[in-house]
Amino acid sequence: MKRWAYIHVGDQRSYPDVNDNSPQICETRDLLVLAESLLRFTPHIALPPLKADTGNGLWLEISGSSHLFGGETSLIEQILDFVTSVGFHPAGAIANRPETARLLARFRQGPAYIVPPNRDRDVLSQLPIGILNPSSGASRFLHQLGITHLGELARLNLTDIEQRLGHEGKRMVSIARALPQTPPALYKASDSPIEDFVFDPPMVPDEALLFTLKRLIYDLILRVTGRSRAIVSLDLELHFDSQPTRHEPFLFAHPLSNEKALFEAVRLRLFEGGSRPWESPDPPRISYLSIQASELVDAPQIQNNLFHRQQQHQEVALINRLGVVLGSGNVLSASIQNSHLPDTSWVGGSYPPQESENPPERQIQRPVFLLPTPLPLQGSLARGEHLKWPNGNGVIHDYWGPERLRGQWWSKPYARDYFVAELQRGERIWLYRDLHTHTLHIHGIFD
Repeated sequence: MKRWAYIHVGDQRSYPDVNDNSPQICETRDLLVLAESLLRFTPHIALPPLKADTGNGLWLEISGSSHLFGGETSLIEQILDFVTSVGFHPAGAIANRPETARLLARFRQGPAYIVPPNRDRDVLSQLPIGILNPSSGASRFLHQLGITHLGELARLNLTDIEQRLGHEGKRMVSIARALPQTPPALYKASDSPIEDFVFDPPMVPDEALLFTLKRLIYDLILRVTGRSRAIVSLDLELHFDSQPTRHEPFLFAHPLSNEKALFEAVRLRLFEGGSRPWESPDPPRISYLSIQASELVDAPQIQNNLFHRQQQHQEVALINRLGVVLGSGNVLSASIQNSHLPDTSWVGGSYPPQESENPPERQIQRPVFLLPTPLPLQGSLARGEHLKWPNGNGVIHDYWGPERLRGQWWSKPYARDYFVAELQRGERIWLYRDLHTHTLHIHGIFD
């Protein structure tokens, strides 16, 4: 037995996380954003026909998901709380028939109403005929018959009403009787969600652009997080009235699912990095702005600990800020891997680092900064000995080792004894003695 929830959201919406949260007219795009954001509760979302007199709202088929949220009462409360948090003023209802849920959500007092299973007709019987929005001809005919409530309408002969009022009469009686209905067509979300805005008239990029951008990013993140995804790459497009279209691709070092971090990354690129034509004496005007999530991945799992979660958000913001400034390909995480050659004992990857499938068999000390080419050392390996290398020097306070590494007999054979040396200034260096040439080299510096 299927159960349907209908969420009625009215004709206004506010943006809770922007400076100006005054109500705006609720448009079709707002319903599409809401539909995709509600995928977190069920994969089955349906929108009424846009030209139908159904008001602003949508259906959720919840038969397979209500138990995951503690039952229907808990689920409808969580849905309404979420819809309120993103700027709508919702009311909801749950019933067997989609149309029953819609009528109750729109016209019954209170934020939520749950019809017991198989009781749709009983509940509808108390509602006035007017909630069906009959035509003037149908209203006059029903008034002549003395029909004022759906319970009275349900007792009329369906064939007689259809002959007199046509399809409208059949539809009204079917609803009043809670007869099986053709289920609404399910909404299919785009694989690459996009938010856009047309500036009419075109405007000079300034604080107003940031205001619009913040709203678009807020809705884009709602679309993405509703399906438990995060953004890896993003495409931003700006159309000007007097210059070529500008394309700005973003590739993030860490998948993003937070609107504040995403907004900061885009703001940095547009207003602090690269060319900024709007800072010229005669700046071009923007006529169109779009922002599209071109690649999505499953959202990273975040620890439940509040402080750990805050720390992770700060790290993600820093990583992506560095990616915007330095280029995302230049921001990597380093993980140790098994290798006989120190130069290949680490691998760069995305942040946060993934656990290696073949971790090192034992804990080994490796420097944070590994020199691409070992540098020759002057001096000997002994406490109190003064060491010199290009652009550096120090006196050995203590040292540990050796760790013997040898290999690559088939190409460039090497045999080395590695040591960790602590200098009198406190820093530690990684050096080795070449067993073939008996010379010392510095290979890395510990943090």
